[in-house]
Order: sequence, then C-alpha cells, then structure tokens
Amino acid sequence: MELDVQGRRPVGRSKKTWSKVVKEDMRKLNITEDMAKDRKQWSQLIPCPTRNVNFPQVPQPVLEPYHTLLI
Repeated sequence: MELDVQGRRPVGRSKKTWSKVVKEDMRKLNITEDMAKDRKQWSQLIPCPTRNVNFPQVPQPVLEPYHTLLI
C-alpha cells in the first residue's frame, strides 16, 4: 500500500507505521508470515488470557412446546 503525498517531510525521526510495528513484533516472537496465516498455529503461538478459561454456563430459559401455546 503506497501513497504519494505532496509536500515536505517534517524534521526528525519518521513515525512508526502499523505494518512496521507488526513486523517488528513478529521478529521478536520468531513468527514468520506463513505461521501467522495458519490460524491453528497462530493461536498456539500467541498468548491469550481467555484460552483455557472455564466460563460460567448461562442458564437457558425453559420454553413451552409450540403446540401448548396454540391452545
């Protein structure tokens, strides 16, 4: 994704782009682009605080059978 913008760049260090930050994070974690594209492998590589958490079961409402509602 390239964009040509007219004008001059301000003095100083250039801003970090999202793609550069993602590539740097992947380099730090030793993750290749192919690994990131594989959902199963990605989920095993990336720590997730909600993985392996037993969420409480939400009680389901008891519904009357449809034929009893017609009476």
